Amino acid sequence: MNRSHWNRLLHSKKMIFAIFVAVLFHLLLLLRTEPDASLYRQMWKELPQEQMTTLQQEECLRYVRREQKRQENYFNHIQNISENAKSKQLFSFFAKEGSFEQKNLQSTWQQYEGKEMIRVSKEPGAGVVIASDGLLMSGILFLLVMIAAQILFVEDKVYGRKKLLLATRHGRGKDFLSRVVTLVEMTSICYVFFFGTKLLYATIRYGLGDLNRPIQSVWKYMDCVKEISVKEFLCLYYIQQFMMIIVGLIMLVCFCQFATRALWFYFGVFLFAGIELAAYEWISVNSWLALFRQINVYAYLQTEDRLGTFENLNIAGNPVAEELVRWSVVGSVLVISFLLGWWYYGRTIRQGRGLMFFVQKKHQWGCHTFLWMHEAYKIFVTERVLYLLIFLFIIMVVITPVYRDEYQDEDGFYYYYYIHKFEGEYTSEKEIQIQKEKDNFSTWKVQIAEKNSQYERNKIEKNLRREEGFQRFLKKCDYVKMHPGAELVDDRAFDILEGRTNPWDKVVHWGIGILAIVFCLTGLWNADTRYGCDMFVRPTLSGCGRLQKVRTCYAVLIVGLTSVIIYIPQFIRVLTVYSGLRWSACAASMEPLYRFGDDMSVKKYFMLLYALRFVGLLVCGIGICLWSGRRYSKEHSS
Repeated sequence: MNRSHWNRLLHSKKMIFAIFVAVLFHLLLLLRTEPDASLYRQMWKELPQEQMTTLQQEECLRYVRREQKRQENYFNHIQNISENAKSKQLFSFFAKEGSFEQKNLQSTWQQYEGKEMIRVSKEPGAGVVIASDGLLMSGILFLLVMIAAQILFVEDKVYGRKKLLLATRHGRGKDFLSRVVTLVEMTSICYVFFFGTKLLYATIRYGLGDLNRPIQSVWKYMDCVKEISVKEFLCLYYIQQFMMIIVGLIMLVCFCQFATRALWFYFGVFLFAGIELAAYEWISVNSWLALFRQINVYAYLQTEDRLGTFENLNIAGNPVAEELVRWSVVGSVLVISFLLGWWYYGRTIRQGRGLMFFVQKKHQWGCHTFLWMHEAYKIFVTERVLYLLIFLFIIMVVITPVYRDEYQDEDGFYYYYYIHKFEGEYTSEKEIQIQKEKDNFSTWKVQIAEKNSQYERNKIEKNLRREEGFQRFLKKCDYVKMHPGAELVDDRAFDILEGRTNPWDKVVHWGIGILAIVFCLTGLWNADTRYGCDMFVRPTLSGCGRLQKVRTCYAVLIVGLTSVIIYIPQFIRVLTVYSGLRWSACAASMEPLYRFGDDMSVKKYFMLLYALRFVGLLVCGIGICLWSGRRYSKEHSS
């Protein structure tokens, strides 16, 4: 019986296309991995003494310095955690007898006691960090599982095949188990492929180092309270991550039993994912609703954070280990979802036709003698493209982060302080002022050695803290002087819009855009053949060609609406935070765009960028139109 279910999956064009897109995104994620592997290995062997010339080199250098600094300060870091937990118990607020804060501090102190004696190994840890970062890949895998579950469980209801199971007494339970086993097998194969290739990529490109060294040697997992090696950590990570995905699979199977149409199934899953994401992003850690943030799908899928940190949850005023709560919740959800799905499978579900108000309206104005109006109603209402676009807009509003005018570190703050101070064209007057600022730092360095007063020394040291940011600013000035037309601009907003701040933004936007276009356009030609209405087009000489033109025009419209919905929430939120952007500045003012010269402004560059993004999505949409239209015409010409 499993073979028949596998045949359905492997012969489904929807599933084949989803696998192709998933593998493509997987490769893109690997290629976009930061930091750069060759630079990382080179800098770990010997830190460069000269100034960096590119942003990529600077980012890699900061990554390596941060990693080495945390390894060197591991003893002090753990000791500070223990001492802070002890000292806070002395304050009256924390010393309240029986309070959660007092119990939590006591538990924290006990967990970290003696951990400063762990001897960390000073080896590069980027390979381990990359190998154990699988949130986005888990999302890709969930999309594949969701489509497979819809094919195996929901399609039988839509086409009435499920009624055949009602004739058997015990076949329903066995069939349910065989379909679940098929999904588990597919998930296991995909999991091994995705995470196996990621582990192989991290091993070859970055190296995992000594697998027997303590996991605390990796800077990201220095707060881990488990005394385990890197090998044991990776084993626990992959096992627990796979178990979380299996629990999500069983939840999808359970939800399939209550969904009578594919649209409602996808709508329900994405709505649940949006609510979980909103709770995870917006609920504060100190809120009384914090439990909903911690018992969350997104929190659970970040298994590396759960393993690499220690946290107690406030359960009725008592600190309970997060790991205990997590596995209790996961086990309960797994059992309840499986039993509920098994019980509900095979029950007759009446497929409703909607409210009578909309049914009557459909018969009154749904059909139209004008082809354009008729196709518009069929596309946007009957095929529910309008609902999909509304739902897509809600999803984009939810997942688009709320940006803040913040800085990575103190050096970044002072760097942009000087950028705003001398913003605009680089003139001779500004060069004189910059030289005075440079002379001030030289003067302060001489004065700090001569001052005996601690107050005066602290005052000068406060001014010297700006030097690193000022040195970054001087590099920017050198770049501006080398490229005619370039200006000093705050490019943080431009980096966000272009996708350089977070490399995954491009992948997420492209992935959602392609999926939205596929879901919206696949019904343009399938609607007629699905319900047998295509017979009315056969007697006409040019009916297929005319329909092709009409539907292609609507496809272009849908792609345009999809593009606007995908990018407009991010654009608006960036503009609300970063106001006063210099759109008229030369595009070469941003270092990655130095090849454009002084002929193109930032405004023209982003107009071209969004036009190319639209063209990319349009190519995908037109490809679906041509493939579907060619097949449609071929079927009717035979």
